[in-house]
Amino acid sequence: MAELVIFIPSLRGGGLEKTVLRLATELNRQNVDLDFVVTNMVDSAYQVPNELPFLNLNAARIAHAFWPLVRYLKKTKPRVLFSAGTPLNSIAILAKLVSGYPKRLVLGERNHLSCIVRHSSRLRDWFRPYLVRFLYPFADLVLAVSRSVADDVITTGGLDEKKVRVVHNFFDVDDIRTQASVPTNINWIDTPDVPILISVGRMVPQKGYDVLLEAFSLLRKQRACRLVILGDGKERATLENLTKELNIHKDVYMPGFVQNPYSYMAKANLLVQSSLWEGLPGVLIESLACGTPVVAINSPGGASEILADGKYGTLIANPYATCLAKAISQALNNKSDPKKLIERARFFSSENVLPQYKEAFGIRKNYEDSH
Repeated sequence: MAELVIFIPSLRGGGLEKTVLRLATELNRQNVDLDFVVTNMVDSAYQVPNELPFLNLNAARIAHAFWPLVRYLKKTKPRVLFSAGTPLNSIAILAKLVSGYPKRLVLGERNHLSCIVRHSSRLRDWFRPYLVRFLYPFADLVLAVSRSVADDVITTGGLDEKKVRVVHNFFDVDDIRTQASVPTNINWIDTPDVPILISVGRMVPQKGYDVLLEAFSLLRKQRACRLVILGDGKERATLENLTKELNIHKDVYMPGFVQNPYSYMAKANLLVQSSLWEGLPGVLIESLACGTPVVAINSPGGASEILADGKYGTLIANPYATCLAKAISQALNNKSDPKKLIERARFFSSENVLPQYKEAFGIRKNYEDSH
């Protein structure tokens, strides 16, 4: 019988996929008996380590993963299942009710539920609060990646707060710093002659890149600088057109998804986050780990938790381009202490966070000692 199954939708280039893959890899390294399961491998951006037990259900959509998951659970009889993301969590709950497994079901809530509903035009997103309200009580525990996400899922989904716990994502700061030391092999980034701003994330409306580009346009009128946006998505063409409309296209570089974003972060003068909402924005932690200062809109999510209400970076109350441009300009004029930023990033290290996941999963100490 498997000790633990970790189940996510895919390996696309998003924060959920990246952080949960890291969790599975680290637990496997510590000899926890687990399977790492995905619904499909469409548009995968991350590679699964060879040593990590892995299963692809080959389901075209999350809803189509239900019966393959039921068959898998009946066959392997896992003790614990951890799934992440509201739609997938709902499938995991129904699969448990049908198959009788796992014995312990832990759900990961990774994003701000009410914001997803408020900003979406998709009917299935509007049903998310009802899925949470009626299905989540069948789970043993819900892990929220930030206090903001926890409070939101309790309120929006009407959950018992005793069943919801905050456990952050964790990061390998030393590994990030090692990767950050690698050159990008782009001369104007590795040896910049003007300040460089960077933003990292999928090109979707949630990330507020239109506001960022407008803010950069205002800033560019005041001083020479360049902007790098790492990531890809359905908004790329719209954003490319906007850079031309704002006449900033020569100073905006959008290379898409890159395997090592840290080499870019470390060379930048500032990381800027313009998201409308987040769960626990990992790019802020990664930027701190690189010693790169942060400016972020204080939108719903975990930004204020990471930056300790502005102690470790600049938080902007108003999500407007003029406010963002002003904050960026001020941050570029100020000096920050990289050691202070790196030390803050270590708060989210595996040494601090991983024991909390083990406790939530009920991974027994005597089990680890015997394997």
